[in-house]
Amino acid sequence: CLIFSWLAIFVGLIYYNLATDVDSLRARLNVPFVEPVILLLLPYVYMSLYTADKQYYIADSSAKLYHPSAYYLAKQMAVMPFAILNVLLFSFTLYGLAGLRHEGWAVGMNGLMSVLMYLIAAQVGWQRGLVEGLG
Repeated sequence: CLIFSWLAIFVGLIYYNLATDVDSLRARLNVPFVEPVILLLLPYVYMSLYTADKQYYIADSSAKLYHPSAYYLAKQMAVMPFAILNVLLFSFTLYGLAGLRHEGWAVGMNGLMSVLMYLIAAQVGWQRGLVEGLG
């Protein structure tokens, strides 16, 4: 949670208190670009959860205690609520500090799109970690 918070504050302060005229248009357009870039890279923060369990996973799977998909599903269910909370914290902090649109639907849509994008990126990263890191 701290990584997401610090990144949101740091990036948000870069775009803090932008003017609403045409001169700040490029800086405002950078916010919707920077946010996805950061969120696409942050799923790799959770990769340590897979590599830390590698020895236990290999021992359990070689003993045929459970199928790899059961391990994957259990990890997903354990990590996903915290990942969603982190993404929303990051997204709302950056959105607020950048001073983008204050309507409720715009803030909510930004949060929803951020969560969906992060979950898709996390699935790709976790699948890769499961196949390459544990296999």
